[in-house]
Amino acid sequence: MRLAANEVRFTNMPDVATIRVFTLNGTLIKTLEKNSPGIATISWDMVTEYNLPIASGFYLIHITVPDVGETVQKFAVVKKRIQLNTY
Repeated sequence: MRLAANEVRFTNMPDVATIRVFTLNGTLIKTLEKNSPGIATISWDMVTEYNLPIASGFYLIHITVPDVGETVQKFAVVKKRIQLNTY
């Protein structure tokens, strides 16, 4: 049995799109560029541009598709609590 990885998959995407992830205070934490004809998904490993893992909380996803438009979606992350038995 394989445990689920820390990954988000954006599905039913067009061939070309730009996905920007923002915190609620407007800080841009990640930009994803999708340019893959025939593949409708893009994965994100939930790390920032600085390779830091994101925290539990709410985020805004801004998706821009050329010649079509843009949309903003809300996104919630709940991460498993890490228990340290030895420190």
